[in-house]
Amino acid sequence: MKRIISLSLALIMTMGVFTGCGKKEASDPSEKVTLTVGIPQSSTVTDYDDNAFTNYIEEIANVEIEF
Repeated sequence: MKRIISLSLALIMTMGVFTGCGKKEASDPSEKVTLTVGIPQSSTVTDYDDNAFTNYIEEIANVEIEF
């Protein structure tokens, strides 16, 4: 029984390695990706959408964050 489980896990792990080897579509680097985030409201942050840290992350990662 242990041998079957070990072989099954080894096979699954091997298949997982080759899953990432497929062809990738070329994407436009100027296209922004939208991330939707759900977080609890903090009393120290007045506006998450126009926060300096949010703007910084959106700028360096080329994403748009929605709260």
